[in-house]
Amino acid sequence: MFRKNDHSPRFKLPPHLWRLRPVQLIVIDLGDWLMGFVGINLLWVIASLTVILLPPATAALFESAQRAFQNQPPTTGQFFVSMRRWFVLSWLIALANLLILGGLFLLGRLVYPNEIPLAMLAVATGCFVWVQFFFWPFLLLQTRPSPFQALRNSAFTIMSDLPYFTGYLALTVLMAIPSVIVIAPMLFITPVLFALINTYSLNVWLQNQGILDTEIRDT
Repeated sequence: MFRKNDHSPRFKLPPHLWRLRPVQLIVIDLGDWLMGFVGINLLWVIASLTVILLPPATAALFESAQRAFQNQPPTTGQFFVSMRRWFVLSWLIALANLLILGGLFLLGRLVYPNEIPLAMLAVATGCFVWVQFFFWPFLLLQTRPSPFQALRNSAFTIMSDLPYFTGYLALTVLMAIPSVIVIAPMLFITPVLFALINTYSLNVWLQNQGILDTEIRDT
């Protein structure tokens, strides 16, 4: 396996601490490929400013995270290749999300100020956003990408181990709060960290459940 820094520290977690393995692997990979991750993160920020390149750049960011989990270093060349490959599908997914969220917003306007229906719509919107937490990681694991299957798998996976996935969701939220206040982390590393947390936590969980038959990384 390719490692950028052969002298970075390596340690093996005890089996009962497997839930911490995503954090361990993220720390190791950031230590090995920090400049590569910063580079693709800056590309994502620049692409997002154009709006039209935001969906494919987001897909490319998650694909870079998936490749990193497989011990492949992040590169700008591969990032651009991924953007081209996912351009059409990522925009179709983005438009579908906009339509659904727009519909929920309009329903909210219709039921306002009735508190109970409004609260139900708020919960539905929150659940819809949350079940997409692992949408892209699941889509990238499929041989033939199916957005409906990825969304379904994400929803059922989250419900199957709420403490584990809620913990990693909370971690991303805690990271987002200071990033909104201080712009520098958002520009240099925060988006790619979100992709790494989502991708690594899902892959480790699938490996531990015996669903994903790939090499279990300890380094």
